[in-house]
Amino acid sequence: MSTSIQSRLKKLNIDYSQIKGQPFVYFFCPILFRDDDVLLCKAHIINLAFPGSSRDRTVQRKDIDNF
Repeated sequence: MSTSIQSRLKKLNIDYSQIKGQPFVYFFCPILFRDDDVLLCKAHIINLAFPGSSRDRTVQRKDIDNF
């Protein structure tokens, strides 16, 4: 897993812990509402097809977002 994904995952887990009172184990998917041990990838927040949109990225399950 890349260092950028690890860094973002750590930040997401801190935020999740503050809300839920405990960290997720692997990655809590906001689409499936599941914490599974799966491959992760960088995910665009806004699709690249929208010109001039933000290039910010987050973390997402590879089986959901990497097609």
